[in-house]
Amino acid sequence: MFRILDSRPDVTCLIVLLSLNTGLTAGNVYAQPTYTIPNSRYVSPEETGSVKAAIETTALQTTAVQKTVAEQPVTQNTAVIAGASLVALTASGQFLSPAAPALTVKDTEQPSTLDLGSAVRQAVAWYPDIKRASEGVDEQLQRVEVARAGYFPRVNGGIRSGFQSGAPGGSSAQVFDLSASQMLYDFGKVSSVVQANQAGVVEREADVRLSIEQVAINTALAFLDSQFYQRMIVIARDQIDSLEKVSGLARQRFDMGASTRSDYVQTVSRIEAAKATEFQHQANLARALSTLSNLTGQPEVLSVSDRFPRELEQSCQHVDVHLQDNPEVQSAQARVVRAQAEVESARAAGLPTLSLDPTFTQQLDGTTAIDQDRSRYSVFLTANMPIYQGGAIQAGKAASQRALASSEAALDTVRLRARQEMQQSKSQVLSLHSSLGAQALREKTIDETRVLYRQQYLELGTRPLLDLLNAEQETFLSRVEQQSTLNNLRRLQINCLYSAGHLSRSFDAASDRPHNERLP
Repeated sequence: MFRILDSRPDVTCLIVLLSLNTGLTAGNVYAQPTYTIPNSRYVSPEETGSVKAAIETTALQTTAVQKTVAEQPVTQNTAVIAGASLVALTASGQFLSPAAPALTVKDTEQPSTLDLGSAVRQAVAWYPDIKRASEGVDEQLQRVEVARAGYFPRVNGGIRSGFQSGAPGGSSAQVFDLSASQMLYDFGKVSSVVQANQAGVVEREADVRLSIEQVAINTALAFLDSQFYQRMIVIARDQIDSLEKVSGLARQRFDMGASTRSDYVQTVSRIEAAKATEFQHQANLARALSTLSNLTGQPEVLSVSDRFPRELEQSCQHVDVHLQDNPEVQSAQARVVRAQAEVESARAAGLPTLSLDPTFTQQLDGTTAIDQDRSRYSVFLTANMPIYQGGAIQAGKAASQRALASSEAALDTVRLRARQEMQQSKSQVLSLHSSLGAQALREKTIDETRVLYRQQYLELGTRPLLDLLNAEQETFLSRVEQQSTLNNLRRLQINCLYSAGHLSRSFDAASDRPHNERLP
């Protein structure tokens, strides 16, 4: 071969020209061209200058093409949602670490976008279960009035018709009766019933607060799910755009013969996988928005705000650990008070009741010729008590004591469960804060790796396309992990407020309820 080149200079020149043409073609598709090395023993000295000029021209063309591709804008037909990267969120003040200072952020959301506070307030103002619980309070208040009526006198009247010996005018008689009874002392029978019904009012009011808190947490979690899937869709679309750029480059290289078809097919497969992921996120978003629409009573919710209240970012660090405002704890405490009142009522059931009982009787018929007083008056001081009831009184006492023990155990269980949920949320919040820092660093390093791999693939040709695709995948997976962690962190903040009983209060969602003034 070398002998042929030495003897045929025209062949040597043809090889050099073909090499230069190949280098120019490969440079247009971001591939590193293969040049004939200048000053080698296969190139004559007079051709070295032309080869150097061709190399410089190819390099300039490659730089121009890369700059043109990089400056091409990415157009989307959908509304742009705020950046889903944790670095971008931190920079904009959307996420604050425990030690981070407060940042000033200008609200760029559209007026029609539903925010978290408005969603919770709309749900609490509309949801019918809260109305059901409120009506239960009114019912129990009336039962208290029924019990208090035992302190007041009772007056009864009626007419009797029948046989009576010694009745004027014959044996038949029609009598009008009027009687009254005033309880004087009953050893706590009426007071224990009143106390039990008053405890029932507190229990029903706690049920109202529990219903409000449940509606608030369900709405807040549905809002966070909608927010999360909106960001997942943004990440999926960013991934699709990035992969389409890589796919276009791989297609150009394949058309120019600089790479194999398998590289282009791999990019197409990754794009289709990213599109399938986007469709899944869209389905999940539609489900979350539908749930939010049902909770808020709106015909349709199209999107939610990407913001999260800054004052709620550290809720788990500021809630009350005693959990006295927890509606479940308050309801359990009310059941204990009611059980105690029922024990007192069962004890008083075996004791006498003192009452004052006046009566008036008027004879309605008889012969008027006979001079006889038809009216009778009487006043009695009555002491009444059960003597034998078949063991019902003793069984009632035992049952009320067992009910009291059960309610006290239920109170301990509710407190333990609420305290456990609070402690778990707090511990997970600390772990997730640490995890977010590590994930942010991982995102930064993976992004740098992706940039380096792309440069090596486009400019040097030393990096396989599979490495670049894996780097692209890792970059977007790191963003997904950060959003999942951030969403879990915010859900834990909501759970802390719910366990403390402060969730609706944090959104001013329970200030206009009709029975709030009677809550302890």
